[in-house]
Amino acid sequence: MLPNDFEIGPILRKARQAKSLSLAKFEEYTNGDIKAVVMGSYERGDRQPTFKRVMEIFEYLGVRSLIFTADGKIYVDVKSGIF
Repeated sequence: MLPNDFEIGPILRKARQAKSLSLAKFEEYTNGDIKAVVMGSYERGDRQPTFKRVMEIFEYLGVRSLIFTADGKIYVDVKSGIF
């Protein structure tokens, strides 16, 4: 079970940064499907993406798994690739 204060934004940012994509490059990478301003608002927590949208973002970024540790750390496992 996830804690009540769980936020997806930092995970989205970590996954995007793991691919070395700026917000603008991420928008290009998704062919404009996910706008940079929208992704930024998700990452900051200004907007909450739907579960479906999170899965779409994870698919674009190649996220294979999230690892939650007992001390509260979250690791993002992404597929390697050239971008």
